Amino acid sequence: DSTNTDRDPRYADAAGGDYYLLVHSGGIDTGDPAGPADPDGSCADQGIFGGPGAVTAAPEYVKNLLATALNDTTIHLAWDSMPPQGVSHYALYGDTANGFLPDELFYLGSAPYGTSTFDHHPVGGCWYYRVSAVNTSGYGGGYSNQDGACVAGQDTEPPSVTVVYPNGGEIHETGDTLSVQWIATDNVDVDSVSIFYSENGGNDYMLLSSGEPNDSVYTWIATGVNSDSCLVRIVAYDPSLLTGEDTSDSLFAIKDYTGVHDDEDAEDELPRYANTLEPNYPNPFNGTTTIAYSVADRSHVQINIYDAAGRLVRILEDRERNPGRYEVVWNGRDNTGRGVSSGVYFSRIKAGKYRQTRKIVYLR
Repeated sequence: DSTNTDRDPRYADAAGGDYYLLVHSGGIDTGDPAGPADPDGSCADQGIFGGPGAVTAAPEYVKNLLATALNDTTIHLAWDSMPPQGVSHYALYGDTANGFLPDELFYLGSAPYGTSTFDHHPVGGCWYYRVSAVNTSGYGGGYSNQDGACVAGQDTEPPSVTVVYPNGGEIHETGDTLSVQWIATDNVDVDSVSIFYSENGGNDYMLLSSGEPNDSVYTWIATGVNSDSCLVRIVAYDPSLLTGEDTSDSLFAIKDYTGVHDDEDAEDELPRYANTLEPNYPNPFNGTTTIAYSVADRSHVQINIYDAAGRLVRILEDRERNPGRYEVVWNGRDNTGRGVSSGVYFSRIKAGKYRQTRKIVYLR
């Protein structure tokens, strides 16, 4: 019938007539589920030493097992201490399946008599446990109640990093102040970031700063740089010292345009800018977000915010601008001053014939 099993009964000494059940036995607590319990009140064991009329030499079953999460990788087990009864140690079993049947396959280890706790480490996800007392003869007592707990587990996911600015095509003058911008996220947290730059297209990188907070922006005064093959690299670190990084998508220039020039060359040697609408930072945002843009020539600039349906939400910029790089801030409000709802929005720039759109995610 349904109570039959092919699990190892692990008799103490079948040849010598000792049919007591050793630790890990498949016969412990697996007698007739509809029948009466063992003398100690636990489920009946299979065999001659199970059931209410049995005279058992095994310890009583362990009571009041409790599993609690100590941290992301440790589950703490505690149970009621046992009277001596010749108890040698406790056998601990665990599995990720609710309702598992304890045996050697699920054996986690032992705890000596005199203790009534055990820390399972390192683990992740949800685990379920049962405990059995074992005497000096190796006989296994009935199993405790099952209890379980869940933990996050070890962090195996590195940070995700995106370089926002400079990300390729920008032209700056030596000595300019650059706002290096990035987006770094992690499933746990980003502890810090390090910022590097290259003047030779990525063959070598030099450290700008380490241990920077993950606030999405670093101010760099680009002195001593004179190259049209520059790149920025951002490396982010999480609490488990996992790293993620990203590099500018393409080269940008930091050139020395100062000095004495012929008048006919002076205009060509002025700082040059490309028409650009940079990704806002931070993104997603709650509170305010900064939108930076550059214009190559003097032009009338409009920067508007639209919702996902294409409706105008906010006019951020509507003015004449000389060539250069500028920033505007959006506070998540529409033209009437009302806060917008969480969702996807779009920033759009018009500067002369230049058009570009970027996606913005707002979280209230």
